[in-house]
Amino acid sequence: MKRLLRYIISRRGLLVVNFAIVAFIAIVAVESWELLRDTIHNADEIGDILDAVGIVLVAWGVALEERATLMNAFGAYKEGCPESEAMIDRECHIYGMAALLLGLFMEVTVELVKVPDTVINTFGIEHVLFGVGGLFMLVAASLLARMNLEIWRIGKTACQTA
Repeated sequence: MKRLLRYIISRRGLLVVNFAIVAFIAIVAVESWELLRDTIHNADEIGDILDAVGIVLVAWGVALEERATLMNAFGAYKEGCPESEAMIDRECHIYGMAALLLGLFMEVTVELVKVPDTVINTFGIEHVLFGVGGLFMLVAASLLARMNLEIWRIGKTACQTA
């Protein structure tokens, strides 16, 4: 188990997991596009989809944010290039916070639709709220893709002499 966790938070593991999440979001976005055309009849399914992606983003965001702590706890830092590891930790913290917040905001849009209309009347604007949740999802995917580019760049440029 320790070996798996060490791999997931390694540079290569981050690239793989980010890619998998971006692919997952792309598939979900394509598959749910038709559902958004009729939000009234598909509200439960759309809500479930946004909740699921939101939970994944929240969990991954927390793990990314705490990469430095996890790396220290598992003794996973490799010798020879602390500068690149520090740069990756910084990127993980920034992008992890973004993923965490976007995932939470996605869940908020779903919960607003679930609140009874006597409390907050969302009748007729479900499509707007779900659209905002979907937009948060796409922004999160683009940020994770950008994070992969940054991590790849750091791995290629930092500590080349080490």
